[in-house]
Amino acid sequence: MTNYLSKFMTRRVVVWTAVALVAMSGAWMLVSARQSGPEAVIVVQPGDFVEQVSIAGAVKAAHEVNLGFEQSGRVSAVHASVGQVVGAGAPLASLSSGDLSASVAQKEATLAMQEAKLEGLKVGARTEDIQVAEAQAAKAAQDLVNMYASAIDTIASAYTKADDAVRTQLTAFFSNADTDPQLTFSSSDSQAVTDIKTKRYNAGKELDAWAGDIYMLTATTDSEALDAALARASLHLARIKDFLNVAARVAQDAITTPPGVSSTDTLKASVTTAATAVNAALSSVNTSAQNIAAQKITVQQLEAALALKRAGASAQDIMAQEASVAAASADLQSARVQLAKTVLRAPFSGTVTNMDAKVGQIVSPNTPVVSMISNGVFEIESFIPEVDIAQIELGDSASTTLDAYGPDVYFTARVIAIDPAQTTVNGVSTYKTTLQFTKADPRIRSGMTANVIITTQNIPDTISVPRGAVFTKSGISYVQVREEDAIVDRAVETGESSPIGNIRIISGLNSGDVVLLNPDSTR
Repeated sequence: MTNYLSKFMTRRVVVWTAVALVAMSGAWMLVSARQSGPEAVIVVQPGDFVEQVSIAGAVKAAHEVNLGFEQSGRVSAVHASVGQVVGAGAPLASLSSGDLSASVAQKEATLAMQEAKLEGLKVGARTEDIQVAEAQAAKAAQDLVNMYASAIDTIASAYTKADDAVRTQLTAFFSNADTDPQLTFSSSDSQAVTDIKTKRYNAGKELDAWAGDIYMLTATTDSEALDAALARASLHLARIKDFLNVAARVAQDAITTPPGVSSTDTLKASVTTAATAVNAALSSVNTSAQNIAAQKITVQQLEAALALKRAGASAQDIMAQEASVAAASADLQSARVQLAKTVLRAPFSGTVTNMDAKVGQIVSPNTPVVSMISNGVFEIESFIPEVDIAQIELGDSASTTLDAYGPDVYFTARVIAIDPAQTTVNGVSTYKTTLQFTKADPRIRSGMTANVIITTQNIPDTISVPRGAVFTKSGISYVQVREEDAIVDRAVETGESSPIGNIRIISGLNSGDVVLLNPDSTR
């Protein structure tokens, strides 16, 4: 950058001096033709008033970038080589991505499933679906009816087993069993002997009451009555079971045996047979009650599902499913982003200038492995001192030569950017300015040295004179004009000064006026 500034300052003096000499030589030519005294004069004529700034700079690509992967991994492929021209978005290198590809596929399937659910909610149940739901609900209801019908048989069977256990299997235990039970043998468990008489009497009453319940059960008995009958059957059996437990104690401690019974083992076997039958009956009754309860729940669920299908999805259900779709979509997008990070792509059309990626290499995140420069129109970067930057505006045109091709080969450019902040170079405030060549040219390459003349203003049909021809008295600008044989002071309004030392005359002079180049302001 220091070299640019030094070169710029040197070239500016040379160019402006050369132009000034040309202008001055023209003036002296006029003097030789029009001079009638010792004064040097110039005959003013309208022409182009041009302001220019000369700078030096360096050619660079419009875009130049070093690229690296956003995540670590193993390089699986290299798609470009140094010097290759690639388009924007073209793959340059890739990392292994098997796991990420599988994750994307899985999330795509999840999104498809959630979208299908949403579509189903919006469309509502099909007629066929409703018919299926109706059939399922009807079957469940009929199954429940059948369960209640079989429950009557279960209760009756349980009663038969209980009655047989009490009145048949334990016949040898008692005399006058249903009216005044007396134990037909002796036992060492006196408390059990006392308890068994009472419990046998109660067992008989229990069986008689239960028989009355069963007699009232018919095919038309409602479900609530059947539920109650099952509950009472379970209670009856529990009480019979309690009686049998006492009978087992009496048999276990029997001292003598009843008439016709050969041993205490026979007593014990009778109790065991009776208990087994009662336990089986109790299990059947409880299972029937549990199955009916479970079937009731099934019927309720199927009827609720049928009602839902008939009514269609609620707005809340649709909103909830839409949220599920959005979440699945976000998951998929996240997975795709992670997968995309495994492929390094060209951010713009350009040329690969460096390729460090190699197949099998492990790379770290954000470590540059590929470099690129953009194709097409190149730019010029220069640093302009603050004394000149105010004259330059965006869009100003420029003529450029490149040291590589000499001063006779011109290229056109225009100002496209001016940094608002200063850059200090050797104590001088400068402003980075960027120019762009107006068209692509294969001769232009990055890094070349450019010599630029920026035209900051071009005012046509304007009168100007050398700045030395203007002097000031009492704050008013004057020039001395030859009128006939006299020299007169004429007030003028001045404007901008050009790099070659001319100053624009806004008013006060006309075409053809003869102006002294070296006025005597003391006259």
